[in-house]
Amino acid sequence: MMDLQNQSIKVEGGVDDGARRNTLRKELITTIIEGVTTPYEGFLRTVQNSGDLPCLGTRGGPENKYQWITYKEVNDRATNLGSGLVHLGCEPSQKTFVGIYGPNCVEQMGSNNPQERNPGRPEDTMTVCYTSGTTGTPKGAMLSHGNINAGIAGIQVQYEESGLQMIEGDCMISYLPLAHMYERLAQAMCFLNGVKIGFFRGDVKLLLDDIQELKPTIFPSVPRLLTRVYDKVMAQVSQSKLKSWLFNRALTSKEADLKKGIIRGDTIWDRTVFKRIKMALGGNVRLIVTGAAPLSAKVMTFLRCTMGVCCVVEGYGQTESTAAATITFPKDTSVGHVGAPIPSNQIKLVDVPEKECYAKDGKGEICIKGPTVFQGYLKAPEKTAETVDKDQWLHTGDIGEWLPNGTLKIVDRVKHIFKLAQGEYVAPEKIENVYLRSTLVAQAFVHGDSLRSFVVAIIVPDQEVLEPWARSTKIQGDFAELCENEEVRKAIMEDMTKKGKEGNLSSFEQVKEIHLHNELFSVENGFLTPTFKTKRALVANAFEQKFLELYEKVDKRMQYVRSTSFEIQQVV
Repeated sequence: MMDLQNQSIKVEGGVDDGARRNTLRKELITTIIEGVTTPYEGFLRTVQNSGDLPCLGTRGGPENKYQWITYKEVNDRATNLGSGLVHLGCEPSQKTFVGIYGPNCVEQMGSNNPQERNPGRPEDTMTVCYTSGTTGTPKGAMLSHGNINAGIAGIQVQYEESGLQMIEGDCMISYLPLAHMYERLAQAMCFLNGVKIGFFRGDVKLLLDDIQELKPTIFPSVPRLLTRVYDKVMAQVSQSKLKSWLFNRALTSKEADLKKGIIRGDTIWDRTVFKRIKMALGGNVRLIVTGAAPLSAKVMTFLRCTMGVCCVVEGYGQTESTAAATITFPKDTSVGHVGAPIPSNQIKLVDVPEKECYAKDGKGEICIKGPTVFQGYLKAPEKTAETVDKDQWLHTGDIGEWLPNGTLKIVDRVKHIFKLAQGEYVAPEKIENVYLRSTLVAQAFVHGDSLRSFVVAIIVPDQEVLEPWARSTKIQGDFAELCENEEVRKAIMEDMTKKGKEGNLSSFEQVKEIHLHNELFSVENGFLTPTFKTKRALVANAFEQKFLELYEKVDKRMQYVRSTSFEIQQVV
């Protein structure tokens, strides 16, 4: 059983480079089931043992219910697809690549031309998964069968050691992009354990309706979506003083239980105040997994309080580490970290002098080593060499800090920083995460320039919060008009400054001017990647003129202050 106060320890023997491993296993693991060395072997095991169980489902048919095909049927379809590709001339080898472009769905000519199976070995490339491309052109990360098998094993050990088993009847909702390893790894784990997967209809606006019909037990998610759930609930609660008082009392009571390590779903608050929130996710969810970006402590605590006995865990990793490198232990109710290294890799921190982060102090760039680390970038050996060093450590570009209990806290990014005119380094994502604590702010993009001594920002207000607030303060107009309203801008700016002080932002980190934008950054308008990360270069380019206007506005204000001060001195 995991000791929650000692979740990772230094690796024994060898060079003392500060590498740490999970305390659950001494040796790095590559599989969770003996004899299963690839995800395909794991799938075939499920077909053999539970071939008649439902596997993949889509909505349609009578009354728009989910229609299911079994594991055996999926195996037949997959075999036919492979046979069809071979019949068309695709040689089954490590030199043949097949791309699939489409939404999350069940479908992939081969039934009339059966071919001999030629399954991959653990060391063979299973997939080329492209990185998000937030800072440049996406790169194709080559991941082997063994990489993915080890990733599954590392996460599942964490689950099983806490008593969390995937069982017959479990169901996962699939809506995150299958082009990314987070969702791919989640589905591979489902196939190994005989879990059924229901696909959403392709429209995120209809996702909650799909969830109501599917009633999943497993819900992989990302912070942007979970934060929207939190904001919507809090906005509804704030409309009534009684509701607000009751809800906050319920949260306080449940949070007190969490601090004692008590996870329960049978309190009066669960049966009354929190019931509607649980039902909004179908009523059966017992595992929520979040990743791809940091989740704020307040949203994590909110979910753990409102979802009862449902486990809410957060993972950290990259495409290059087969999605997961760390994950929080399901029974750990503390917040502010992403857990310990999973039992299939080691993690060390290396110095980042320009940010004053040193491994000797338990802070530095996060580096990962083990069977989950990818094979390299497709046709880009120079990029691979920039990312994986000669000792096979994957350099993530993220800065982490070891906490006393052996868990890892994500502090910053190495690359998403810029230097201001006075020489101060600024990490925009850190500042943005602080400002997102304002209920009026849905999205924030902080911008800096090495010729300026301050930063500015584009803010997308939270429409569901802003409009009721505007009505309560007698400010008229639709959402677009509110974003042009100077009184609204000042109010949001004041709340952001307050949140910045509460978040211990330095004066040079506090934005000096903002522009309110009335359209959410999204995948559709090109400002977000499919995993909802901001495409910083694209956003900066799109708002280039607006940033110049903001800088000029602050410059004029500062010039006025200086000239006024000079006049006062002259009079004195």
